[in-house]
Amino acid sequence: MIELRSVEKVFGSVRAVDGISFDIKRGEVFGLLGKNGAGKTTTIKMLTLQLKPTAGEIFFEGRTIQGNEIFIKSLIGLVPQHLNFDQDLTVE
Repeated sequence: MIELRSVEKVFGSVRAVDGISFDIKRGEVFGLLGKNGAGKTTTIKMLTLQLKPTAGEIFFEGRTIQGNEIFIKSLIGLVPQHLNFDQDLTVE
């Protein structure tokens, strides 16, 4: 299960995501729809741990993203559109 609670992302004076909250239950098909500039990509980047939220909380299986990055990355699959190396990836 994925939960977002009052998640916000601010870039300087631009509020890209403004207090979004929703739940996605296991096995549920979920679509994130909106016009250009609505914050869809920013929300996905926060869900995939590429960006940290400015405010609010994100949970995967009841665990907050802070301090549980490796666990959460083991749950998700991401195929980025552009070259994107995981900063936590080591030679080992």
